[in-house]
Amino acid sequence: MTGTANIAERSPPRSLPIAQWPEADRRLWNQALTRRSVLDDASVAASWRPITQSAVAKSYGHWLCFLERRGELGVGDVPTLRVTPARVQAYVDDLRSRSLASATIHMRVLHVARFLEAAQAGSCPTWLHKFIRRLNGAVVPVRDDRAKLKPAEVLVDLGRRLVTRAEDDSPMRTRRRAATYRDGLMILVLCCCPIRVGNLGALKLGQTFVREGGQWWLRFGAGQTKGKRPINLPLPAEITPIVEHYVEHWRPILLAAMTPATDAGFLWIRERDGTPLKKLGDRIAEVTRAELGTVFNAHLFRKLAATELAIRDPGHVGAAQALLGHARYDTTEKAYNLARTIDAARRVQATLANLRVVQSNLPRTQTGRKIRRMSAKVMS
Repeated sequence: MTGTANIAERSPPRSLPIAQWPEADRRLWNQALTRRSVLDDASVAASWRPITQSAVAKSYGHWLCFLERRGELGVGDVPTLRVTPARVQAYVDDLRSRSLASATIHMRVLHVARFLEAAQAGSCPTWLHKFIRRLNGAVVPVRDDRAKLKPAEVLVDLGRRLVTRAEDDSPMRTRRRAATYRDGLMILVLCCCPIRVGNLGALKLGQTFVREGGQWWLRFGAGQTKGKRPINLPLPAEITPIVEHYVEHWRPILLAAMTPATDAGFLWIRERDGTPLKKLGDRIAEVTRAELGTVFNAHLFRKLAATELAIRDPGHVGAAQALLGHARYDTTEKAYNLARTIDAARRVQATLANLRVVQSNLPRTQTGRKIRRMSAKVMS
């Protein structure tokens, strides 16, 4: 009995389901999700993507669950009146006591504010916005991707190597060769146009992946992207032959595995059954682990783009914002630009390499031996 109680105490608090919310909260949320007529102003939450609506509702459910545990969830309370500085601070302290990441804590409170704005426009207090900005400023990245980034040449070479292997390795099964070619092209596309993995998986021939002149273009409307900004990116003309060979030769081979064969137009096809390839992020992780010895996930291509641009062409580093579809440049700079650290590391490595060359050429004199000992200390 005691063991069961201890397990319950260690379990993370649940999010109160919408069906268990107080009636006023449910009513306001349902109204916020309702699309009104074209003559009325659109409901705020109605324009959000389903995944955003779900995330806000789940976070708000966590907030309500916190109040319920403290005995502060009155049935007839107005949602905005529950949000006080003391309660929000206590909520943040509770989240921190559960070792949640700073970014998660920021997002939980931000979603409470978004609920208030959606449920009743203008009802979110000014002090809460300031509180959220302070939480955002205190966010510490959980992962340090500096060690994971690789030079762009490594990824481009991997993509081309897979494409070449598929063409040259005749002992490999035909569908396996087709999948290898597909994987290589997928990596090349990400190197050239680092779109989010959701959009990568949604590429469809003639719709979001179209040929114009001698180039292929990636095109998504504002409603099809996370940042609500359209994507209109060309692939370099140099890889047009690779794309076309996949579309005309290898993709039909993969598609033929489907029974009955139906082509929905998706660019990436599964080897096993000819259906659209899902979980592209997992596939990219598998390929890079097998080929590079370490996982280079799909999202790292986005960080790589901003970082390489900052290192190689710092005068145009602002272009990364448009390439990645960010609303504000500070998002690009803060989350993706690891250039300063990486560039500094490369400079140090080059200096150490030069030291090794210099000391190896030193004469076998007392002065030369002294310099070699000093160099060894620097490099140790």
